[in-house]
Amino acid sequence: MEPKHNSAQRVHAAAAALLADPALLVRCLSDPTVFEKEGFCGGEFDLDKMRLFAGLATKVRHNDLRVKIPCSFMLLDRLKLSIPLFASYSVAAAALRASGKNAVLDKIEAFGDFLSTWIDPKNLEHRLAWDMFRHEHNRLILASASFADASSSCGSKCPRPVGMVRHNAFSCNPLELEIAVRRGGSFKKIRRGGIHYLYQRRDIESGIRIFAVDPLAAVIVSLADGRRGISEITLALKGAGLPVVADQMRASVATLIHMQILTE
Repeated sequence: MEPKHNSAQRVHAAAAALLADPALLVRCLSDPTVFEKEGFCGGEFDLDKMRLFAGLATKVRHNDLRVKIPCSFMLLDRLKLSIPLFASYSVAAAALRASGKNAVLDKIEAFGDFLSTWIDPKNLEHRLAWDMFRHEHNRLILASASFADASSSCGSKCPRPVGMVRHNAFSCNPLELEIAVRRGGSFKKIRRGGIHYLYQRRDIESGIRIFAVDPLAAVIVSLADGRRGISEITLALKGAGLPVVADQMRASVATLIHMQILTE
């Protein structure tokens, strides 16, 4: 009979190898024969548990993100999604590390790209996690903006954003969601439904403004680049199949200008 310490050494060696190479772990999970071909004994190892442990290890490596998007991490933990999510993300995270992209903002962008593909849009908890990430990500991008590139204008009648503006369609009120996460409150009272929120920072000296807008206003802001007039934006919307009229467009643009979201 083989000494127990030899068996334990093999298990430790297998664990180290799989944690160092998440892609190998994925291959082993999809094809158990790969594990034995690598020189390990499958009967001594629980690959499913190792996958979760790899998720925990990946999560720990992303503690610097927790500082920047704390509510996203808090919510993932509360919903018990963090370990399954990071277990799935481990291969992409390892590839990012290998490429040398270790800056926090690079890691957040990569994590967000993966999260967008990982979530199930039909899953309420997944939608909350996606809302929370985008809410914090928008604020982080605006807070770090340098305002070095000012948007160009063709002159009068060409609306353009005031400062830097981002927007998303959320499944709930992200401000209420953040409060519930920070206070450990219930999610049941949070306003639900497709809600568009704009995030704006007018200049380097300004704070971030966040407010709800209707879907038309959100689309107008995305098309208002300082080079297209109201008539051109109207034609673009009609070309996309949206039933808008000139008077409706002018009224919406006027409101956005009054709110200091757009200028001409």
